[in-house]
Amino acid sequence: MTKIARDYNRVYSYCVYAWTYHNEFTYRYVNKKTETSLYRKKYCQVPFYSRVQARHIMTTLYGVDILKSVHLISGKQLREQGIITFPKQKKANYVILGDNPIRVNGKLRHQVPLKKYIYPQEFQYDKHRRRYFAILLKRHRKRGITHFNKWYKEQFYGYRQGISKEALHSKRKEVNDALLQEIPSLRSYVRWNRKGDI
Repeated sequence: MTKIARDYNRVYSYCVYAWTYHNEFTYRYVNKKTETSLYRKKYCQVPFYSRVQARHIMTTLYGVDILKSVHLISGKQLREQGIITFPKQKKANYVILGDNPIRVNGKLRHQVPLKKYIYPQEFQYDKHRRRYFAILLKRHRKRGITHFNKWYKEQFYGYRQGISKEALHSKRKEVNDALLQEIPSLRSYVRWNRKGDI
């Protein structure tokens, strides 16, 4: 069985991590304040396979405004700086937005969580397909970063141009009307249906 789980406290050299600066409020709760923590950096411990994947996940969840505050750094650079492991944190998957908060569900958020994966439409049905997509990510990443970015873009090609679940739901009435014209036997069913929709 292919192992896809990764330790959040370990820094992987082939992965990419998101980081932000602590603001004045969150920096008060940093346990250890030393000269090396002068810039007050907060690392998100969720590992991504490439910068393309990281930007896609962040912009899909919270829009392009999140790129104003969040920066990306490779695990290789972190290990060169001497950061091999991350300290254990309660909110290891959170990023701090600081002076550029994002409105989520009608409320301004200064901290938001990041997901490890975002699945295409055909892999969202059950846990087995979602796990298979995670395995595909790992397999294509072994073939190189250029190949992985090309393959990843192909998986989500057209996702924002009308193939997403939200876009299909908005066009549900148009699809139903087209089906009624093609299948005359369904007209009698719709006639007696209370909602008037399939």
